[in-house]
Amino acid sequence: MRESKAQGRCIAWARARGILVTKNDTRANAGVPDYNFWLPGGRPLVVEFKAERGALRPGQEDILDGLTAAGYTAVVVVTEKEFLQAVEGVLRYAGLSS
Repeated sequence: MRESKAQGRCIAWARARGILVTKNDTRANAGVPDYNFWLPGGRPLVVEFKAERGALRPGQEDILDGLTAAGYTAVVVVTEKEFLQAVEGVLRYAGLSS
């Protein structure tokens, strides 16, 4: 699946549920993940969308690892299913899901 197709569906899913979605300026900040999803409970989900697994550019893995080490949920997403699993994980962590 093309990166833009999964990305568009995930963003549409989030916005339809009232979740604020912001795009990071990756031109000015090389390696920064694509989007932040501001989920309920004060727990942002930081997402790097990719068309295929393992396609990270130099520096992206370091930034994702740094965000994770700082306590953020920062993930690489290829499919809508992976995105929904990440959202569920964040909501469960915040006590907002069963």
